[in-house]
Amino acid sequence: MGRRILIIDAMPTRRIVMKAKLGAARYEVLMAADMEEAEPILAKGACDIIMLDTVAGADEEDTRQTCRDLKARAETSDIPVLMMCQTPSQLRVIQALEAGFDDILLRPVDEAALMAQLRAVLRRKSARAEHPDRDFMIEFQSQTVPAAEHSRIAVVASSRPKARAQAALLRSATEPDAKTEYVAHDFTSIMALDGKTPDIDAAVVFSDMFLEDVMLTLLSDMRSGQTLRHTGIVAAMRVDDGQLVARAFDLGAENVVSDEAGPAELAWRAQALAACKKNDDAVRRNLENGLKLAMTDPLTGLFNRRFAARRLNQITAEYEEYALLMLDIDHFKRINDTYGHSIGDKVLMHVADTLRNDLRQDDLLARVGGEEFMIALPGISRDLAMSTAERLRHAINTTPTAERASGKLIKATVSIGLIHCDQEHADVEALMHRADRALYDAKAAGRNKVRVSQAA
Repeated sequence: MGRRILIIDAMPTRRIVMKAKLGAARYEVLMAADMEEAEPILAKGACDIIMLDTVAGADEEDTRQTCRDLKARAETSDIPVLMMCQTPSQLRVIQALEAGFDDILLRPVDEAALMAQLRAVLRRKSARAEHPDRDFMIEFQSQTVPAAEHSRIAVVASSRPKARAQAALLRSATEPDAKTEYVAHDFTSIMALDGKTPDIDAAVVFSDMFLEDVMLTLLSDMRSGQTLRHTGIVAAMRVDDGQLVARAFDLGAENVVSDEAGPAELAWRAQALAACKKNDDAVRRNLENGLKLAMTDPLTGLFNRRFAARRLNQITAEYEEYALLMLDIDHFKRINDTYGHSIGDKVLMHVADTLRNDLRQDDLLARVGGEEFMIALPGISRDLAMSTAERLRHAINTTPTAERASGKLIKATVSIGLIHCDQEHADVEALMHRADRALYDAKAAGRNKVRVSQAA
């Protein structure tokens, strides 16, 4: 996690005081009076957070434009920018957020709340920095997956009537074309959601002065639960107790705002967090798809050779006995040449499905070549491995695999080479080579046969 903070403030006294506070918390502090002084620091990429104070005597629009410029530049677009100001109006807060500020730091500063807020900002920054191709993945996702119709925002309060009343206020403060759905929950019902419930993209959680500890526990439970752990959380609570605010940040709230904040600010913050979650979800989906593509064969959905070799290595280490089968579709080139590659693909998929449906859950099945498959059978005896290989050969030999345009069914046969082992930590490449040799023996014997590898 980065710990370098750039303070841009025209007033030297404020810079020095803030530097002392942050330095005591072991942040490295860089200072500039204005953007001209800040440019050399930004050019070096030497900061992880920018704290930008409203410039004394200047139009606040200049400060907002500075933030827009920072967010538009490639080298600073991912750096969180926090606005420091003295108790702004609701309109000023919304204008600052719309300009791209990640959050607002209020003066006078409560040190406990400030440090927790900085930790929350750095957590978000670190989470996104884990995916350097994040922007590309989001762009790719937008081209391949239709955008969600709307965001779902939970409005959470100590009772359902209070939640409904707050949801109505947020709904009234939301632009009609925002496509945002507000769902009312009490402290209990929000945690009763399960993975089958449509995603909650953000939540606004309202504190009750008599149930503050319950609300803090709820924040922790939401963040640690499977269904809501990626949901952006706005905690609306009293902010006169810095320790209380700090606990809310540290327990998982992205934003902590006064319970007197207007519905327009709360709605804007919730929608911004919902948009971030949707982008992050797109990244996670692409990462999962990328991982799946790295492990599997796109045509059959089976594991590929690279993954199979690693899993086979684990099997040889974990089991005292196991069997390895190498299986090849007989005369596959002839099938492609005679009937076309589309029929050949159907044959491959049929063989894959037949094998998959006739194996145990712990067995390993992979496509390791054009028409070649590998099967590892952990914890199996030699006799049972032999009967399994014969059963698989027979199942493929007796079932139609594809249909020509003329309606004629095409069958395929397979040859299988088998090796049974009762030694641990065997060399995987040597095992595959021996199974391949047995496969060649099966083909040499006339195909549609099973042959067992002889001793190495």
